[in-house]
Amino acid sequence: LSKRVWNWFQYSACAVEVAVNEETGQVKVTKIASSADTGNPINPKLVETQIEGGVHMAIGFTTNEEHLYDKHGAMANANFSDYRLPTIEDMPTVDNVLPLIHPDPLPDGPYGAKGMAESITIPVGPAIEEAIYQAVGVRLNYYPMTAERVLQAIKEKKEAAK
Repeated sequence: LSKRVWNWFQYSACAVEVAVNEETGQVKVTKIASSADTGNPINPKLVETQIEGGVHMAIGFTTNEEHLYDKHGAMANANFSDYRLPTIEDMPTVDNVLPLIHPDPLPDGPYGAKGMAESITIPVGPAIEEAIYQAVGVRLNYYPMTAERVLQAIKEKKEAAK
């Protein structure tokens, strides 16, 4: 057996800017930069679009998407009329999404490439949570960070300050 350890893992980092409506609790991600260790990016444009897609997916499940269950354990919002998916209006504009590639070739990967996609989603939620905290001074440590939950946290903060 070889004693070498290859870099199969992938690093990913994210920074976001949000706008928070303190009257409604609505959070809008206005800018986002996502950086990824992608191995050797054989097709850099395709890697950038994977980063963009992962970022948008993560914005959705961080701010909107939630599985709700009834008293019998059945999913109560199992269809498109009840499950809150983000729309294009909920996303930053294309000019405000910055995908960054930081190659770290995998020695035994095909042409030094690595698989990449899901790891892009990992830092998005914590980055949004920190941006909300920086904007309005409340922390939410669970998903989704819906407008209702953000508004409740803002109200609780104001009540505690009295």
